[in-house]
Amino acid sequence: MKRRYPTWFRMARAPGFAILAILLLTACGSGSQSVEPTPTPFPTPIVPEKPVYTVARGTVTKTLEFTGRVTPVEQQELFFRTDGFVNAVYVERDARVTEGDVLAELDLGELENQLAQAQLDLLKAERQQADALAEAQSKLDSARTRLQQAQAKDVQAEVIVREIAVIRAREALAHAQDEYNKAVNRPWETDDSMRAYKQAVTDAERNLEIAEAEYNAALAAQKSHAFDVELLKQEVALAERQLARLTGDEDTAGDLNVEQARLDIKKIEDQIAAARLIAPFDGTVLSLNVRAGSRAEAFRAVAVVGDPGTLEITADLEAGQVSELSVDQPAIVRLRSRPEEDLAGRVRQ
Repeated sequence: MKRRYPTWFRMARAPGFAILAILLLTACGSGSQSVEPTPTPFPTPIVPEKPVYTVARGTVTKTLEFTGRVTPVEQQELFFRTDGFVNAVYVERDARVTEGDVLAELDLGELENQLAQAQLDLLKAERQQADALAEAQSKLDSARTRLQQAQAKDVQAEVIVREIAVIRAREALAHAQDEYNKAVNRPWETDDSMRAYKQAVTDAERNLEIAEAEYNAALAAQKSHAFDVELLKQEVALAERQLARLTGDEDTAGDLNVEQARLDIKKIEDQIAAARLIAPFDGTVLSLNVRAGSRAEAFRAVAVVGDPGTLEITADLEAGQVSELSVDQPAIVRLRSRPEEDLAGRVRQ
């Protein structure tokens, strides 16, 4: 016998309805005996305990720990600036040095002799320049003295004196001529007296000629003196220009010789300095990797000089660690020799 079910039951698709249908079929096929189902107890839900937080104001600290090394704040690697063989080493490691001390040097060859010759050439050039300067100063002083003497000479007074002499000579000639003319008209004058009057006229004419010649000479001397003064002025100006050329900005042969000698010295001194290790400041030789007789390469560090008076902690960090630091940021330093003691520091660089 085919059992029919209601339409609502056949259309049920949910799992709950399927279980219900199976239970009904089982019950119909079990005969007349009925079993009471045992109810399944639902578990009591557990309510989770909510955490409780205490909120307070404070500083959130992020710590970056790393290992560093103690080094002087001021230290410098030293190297030769030219290739060569080491001639001598004058210091040892941990030695105290003063700024300017020569720590080691390469074989200089003929450089020291060349330097001595260049210094001698400079001395000669400077002496020649000094002699030329002294000569120019002497010429200027002499020209100025002669100019002052010429300007102090009063040639105008001589012209006036000679001019007065001409006037007096003319007056004397006129008087002699007048006396002669008077004597000619006097019948009692003898031949001897007439010759005397005539001689007086002749002497007066000669004196006038002499006075006029001296006057003309005084005028010529006056013109010549003015010309001489002008020449002396030009000579002084020339001597002043010569002296200024030797002492001023204009290059002269002496200046060029001196400058060339100085350049030669500077070139040789640079070559010598390139072959030496020089202490850049007062400090201690922290490392030394050079010995006499060994070959040195240019610009390869062979020594380190530092000032142990001021120390710092240095470390090689990754880029991410560096990005978390800043200048003047406080730091705590723990030394391996004193791990229980915290030393205060700051980020310097």
